[in-house]
Amino acid sequence: MITADQMFEFEDKIDALIRQLQQEIADAAESTAAVAPDNAIGRISRMDSMLAQEVAKAAVALKQKRILDLTAARLRLDQGRFGWCAECLKDIEMERLEMAPETVFCAACSVKKNS
Repeated sequence: MITADQMFEFEDKIDALIRQLQQEIADAAESTAAVAPDNAIGRISRMDSMLAQEVAKAAVALKQKRILDLTAARLRLDQGRFGWCAECLKDIEMERLEMAPETVFCAACSVKKNS
């Protein structure tokens, strides 16, 4: 069972993670911008730039998904449902929540889901 103090700590942690991810997405704007067909960089260099752009876009997409997951975790916190496994309804291990506060499954149910 999560204490009131731990709830406040998770609120702060989740809010900080969301702000950090939003900043990282903003910082990645240049690396995800379209690669102009510039003759000066050459065909291979342009292909490398396009590949780097796609990798950066994928990283941004993962960060956006994590923001959504963290926002859902924040909502669960506000509703008093944070820290309960969505499968078995038991408490999620504290170490698991500290590593990934957006998690919705305890370790045992996560293993079952991924098997």
